[in-house]
Amino acid sequence: MNLADLRNYVRTQTQTTTGELPDTTIDPYLREGFNRTVAYENQWPWFEKTWVLAQPANTGTIPLPGDVNTSAVVGLLDANGWRINFRSQSTAEESWAGAPGAHGGRYVEASIWAREINLWPAGPASEELTYQLTGFRLPIDWMLGGPASEPDIDPRLHAPLAHYAIALAYAQQEDDTLEQQYMQRWQKDVEQVRSAIMEPSQDRPLIMGPQWVSPIGHGGSHWPYSIVINTPS
Repeated sequence: MNLADLRNYVRTQTQTTTGELPDTTIDPYLREGFNRTVAYENQWPWFEKTWVLAQPANTGTIPLPGDVNTSAVVGLLDANGWRINFRSQSTAEESWAGAPGAHGGRYVEASIWAREINLWPAGPASEELTYQLTGFRLPIDWMLGGPASEPDIDPRLHAPLAHYAIALAYAQQEDDTLEQQYMQRWQKDVEQVRSAIMEPSQDRPLIMGPQWVSPIGHGGSHWPYSIVINTPS
């Protein structure tokens, strides 16, 4: 569903016209619903991203791109493929206080502060260094794309955005019953879809059998057994 579809859906459900419920009223409702839905998780899969970062020569920090969600950074690798572990800024400052500076640009830890990656042990790099950062980006302002733009979210969550807007539309009409009904629908829909999206990949048992085995000390007697092998889902 794009923005135009969502607007029409809201008006159809509330039985209103563009004069009674204009875009300027619906759009803030949809934006609020989008923000609240996204806030359920920091690591929605469609926000996964990898960035190539550069540390300028004679500096000990790496500027973060504007779309990096600092709360959902996963890992940092240097050009040699060595992992640089993240710590909190205060812990890193305390741990590395008084330590010798980095030798040859070899850093072992990093912290994020003021949208910069600080590298530890502190010390400037002798030349420009590159890194690979993995994590999750911030959502884009999809509504700026106009009526044809689609929400920056999984398609299964498009309808719940409309349900949230419908709830606020009924709140504007002072219809508390329908407001509560659609707000609960939004919440239940999001929670159900969230469970399906965020469920981790798990090993599933592959059962081979039945087989027969002679237990120790039981002569020719045979007991059935099954071989269970975990295979990735």
